[in-house]
Amino acid sequence: MLPSRGANNRADRAGLRGLDLLFALLVHVLVITLIVILAFWQKQYQSEPLKRIEVAMISAKELAKLQHPAKKSRPRMPVKSKPGPKLNPAPKAQEAFDPFAPLASSTDRKTPARAPRSELANLAGKQLSKQEMNRYIVLIQAAVQRHWKVPASLSHISDPLVEMRLQPDGSVASVKLLESSGSQTLDNSLIRAIHAAAPFQLPRKQFEFFRINRIRFHPLK
Repeated sequence: MLPSRGANNRADRAGLRGLDLLFALLVHVLVITLIVILAFWQKQYQSEPLKRIEVAMISAKELAKLQHPAKKSRPRMPVKSKPGPKLNPAPKAQEAFDPFAPLASSTDRKTPARAPRSELANLAGKQLSKQEMNRYIVLIQAAVQRHWKVPASLSHISDPLVEMRLQPDGSVASVKLLESSGSQTLDNSLIRAIHAAAPFQLPRKQFEFFRINRIRFHPLK
C-alpha cells in the first residue's frame, strides 16, 4: 500500500523545520563569534591616553649656543719678527709710585725712602697694614722721647726730621739730620737719644719695611 500525499507533505515540512533550526543556530554562532572577535580587537588596539607635554621658553642667545656650539680656540704660533734697524731707546717715563716702599713717619708728608725692588717683591705676601706700620713708628718715637732731654729755656724751635737706618736686630746703623730744629744743641741731643733708645722693637719678617725710616720728632719741654 503506497503512502498518501498528505503524509509526504508532513514529512517535507518536518525536514524544512529541521533545516531552519540548524541555519538559525549557525547564524547565532556566527554572530557571537564576530562579537567576541570585535571585543578582543578593541581591547588590543585601544588608543593610548594623551600624554602631557611641557614647553619651556629659551632666549635667542641660548638657542644660538645650541645651534652653533663654541669652537675651541687654537693657540696662535708666535710670529718671529725680522731684525730691523736699531733705534735709540726712548727716554724712560717718570717712575710710578711704589706702594711697597718703606714707610716714613706718619707725621711727615715727604716721599719715603725706597728699598731694593727685589727684596720688596719677596715680601709682597707679608706686607703689613698701614695701621701696623704706624704703630711701630709710634713705638720708635715714644722710645726716643723717653731719652730725649729738651732744655726748657729753648724757644722758637721746630720739629726736626731725621733719617734712621736700622739693623735687623733693631739697632741703629746710622742717623742723618734732614731738617734741623733750629738749635744745634737740640739736634745733638736728639741724635744721642736715638742711639740711647736703640734697639727698637721691629717685626722680623717685615724688617725691610723699616730698614730706612724718616721720622719727625716733636720736642716736649
